[in-house]
Amino acid sequence: MDDIDSKMFYSGGYFLIRANHPGWEQLRSALIPAKLISLSSCICPMFNVNWGWVTGDKQSALDFGIAEEAIDEFLDWCAEDYKQTVDIWSMFYTPDNARQFINRFKVDIDQLYIIGVGLPQAFEKVTGKNHVMMSTA
Repeated sequence: MDDIDSKMFYSGGYFLIRANHPGWEQLRSALIPAKLISLSSCICPMFNVNWGWVTGDKQSALDFGIAEEAIDEFLDWCAEDYKQTVDIWSMFYTPDNARQFINRFKVDIDQLYIIGVGLPQAFEKVTGKNHVMMSTA
């Protein structure tokens, strides 16, 4: 297998995902592993900063693996401090930001993955001065 040159991609950020298998009949096969990793939230639980917002979901944070003894600190962090390391879509800016989050909030690491997402530079189209859009063509 050829090595992939990461300089050929734009970083799309990093996500915390817990491997899972939703148990769907169409995914039951000897060819499909017992645990899947996917950015699809209907397949794998993914960290979401909005769990700590005013209308958030504290139980989802606990279910994801944030330690109960760290939950109050997590809720405070979600109010404003998250903006230093995570964007509004729960994308960590660096893998180290994700690791620090895991350590700070004592997140259960069983089946937990930091997934990096990249966009190939080959998909870039320049549409004018300082305007870039991505294309799949």
